[in-house]
Amino acid sequence: MAKRPRRSYSLESRVRRIILSDAGLAIPGSSADDVARAIRSRHREYQRYKLELFASVVRRAISSLPPPGDSCSDDSAPSSSRRRSSHDATSSSTTTHSQAPPSPAYDVTKSLLRSCYSSQTSKRDPDADQQLEMELAVEKALMRPDAQGGHGGQKRVMFADLGGMESVIELLMLEVVVPLCHPELPLHLGVRPVSGILLHGPPGCGKTTLAQAIADETGVPFYPTSATELVSGVSGGSEENIRTLFNKAYRTAPSIVFIDEIDAIASKRDDMQRGMERRVVTQLMTCMDEFHQNIPSDADDMEDDSQSYEKKPGYVIVIGATNRPDAVDQALRRPGRFDREIYLGVPDENARKLILERLTRKLRLPPKGQFDLLKIAKATPGFVGADLKALVDTAGSVAIKRFFNARKDKFLKEGNNLDYLKHPLDKHEVQRLSIIMDDFDSSTIIEKRRIFFCA
Repeated sequence: MAKRPRRSYSLESRVRRIILSDAGLAIPGSSADDVARAIRSRHREYQRYKLELFASVVRRAISSLPPPGDSCSDDSAPSSSRRRSSHDATSSSTTTHSQAPPSPAYDVTKSLLRSCYSSQTSKRDPDADQQLEMELAVEKALMRPDAQGGHGGQKRVMFADLGGMESVIELLMLEVVVPLCHPELPLHLGVRPVSGILLHGPPGCGKTTLAQAIADETGVPFYPTSATELVSGVSGGSEENIRTLFNKAYRTAPSIVFIDEIDAIASKRDDMQRGMERRVVTQLMTCMDEFHQNIPSDADDMEDDSQSYEKKPGYVIVIGATNRPDAVDQALRRPGRFDREIYLGVPDENARKLILERLTRKLRLPPKGQFDLLKIAKATPGFVGADLKALVDTAGSVAIKRFFNARKDKFLKEGNNLDYLKHPLDKHEVQRLSIIMDDFDSSTIIEKRRIFFCA
């Protein structure tokens, strides 16, 4: 006797069986997309299908469901159950015709038809538009500076806190700050503002701090991200992350998008081996083009509507930071994308003195006659802002070490066996503590040794 061939169910039939067997998948108001997501969340084997394709299969399965009360056409029922149901239906045909089947509490087919009809008759839902406006308002409020002046709880950084960058700050005030604070000026002249700025220089020269200062000075929503955060292991995920970032910035415009280490996703396409990396660079260029080409450049538009510049798409500027500008694709460095390239080099002696003045403003120092910042600036050639900040922190550590060494000698002279490190501090001892010039001399030697070994 030949074996009966195994029956193979199609994807649509399997989905139909799941819908009929699990009544909790469809809730009132759910559509085929909601049912598809519920099935994918409860049955992991269906997650390998794309959501759009799987939702179309679910839609066909729902449309082919039997009418309420007709259980004879259920594909999921076993053959014995079918025979039993057909026997019961034959034996009690009079009862079936005399009593109408109870209507189900929820009909998936009717809900699907209602959702399709509503989507066809009403292109835009006022409630959905109102919800979107509320979400954008909340998002824009969160991205704006808080009571302390920073974005998202970060410390506020202003141009006055940056030393040795006077020429760069003057350029940024005219090229970036003015168009962001007064967008009606470029519209009145009929010109386009700067669409992108590429900050490049050695590590630690202040590229990220400068971008944060621009956002805090203008008070616009700031979207800082690293290039590695935009890269996804899923095919097409990196491009979607870039589009999502620019969509958020565009909806809350005027705003600033800052991409740190941009060379990681914007390298030269000729040097790339994989097609995904080329698509990421192309997507970045496309977003920069399409989110700036909608900025009106015709001054006549303002004559048609006195408030047109308030209703037009806002101004979004992209700031990229890298220490390898030659690795960035040349198509991104053309006018219309990264219009300006600003080099933040190693500060000279005068610039280092200005940076030290900003860094030591809140330090407890001796009188000015006993402290010479110019001497420290001369002793630190080749130092950038991050190195000078580490120098100041190291000087503080040296001062604390000097304080506890003096405390240890005091405890030994008095014959005190208490732990001089953990014993409570005297208020007068703490008031006398300050960072002296000798602490900076020792810390300069320490930092030079660190830079030598790191190099």
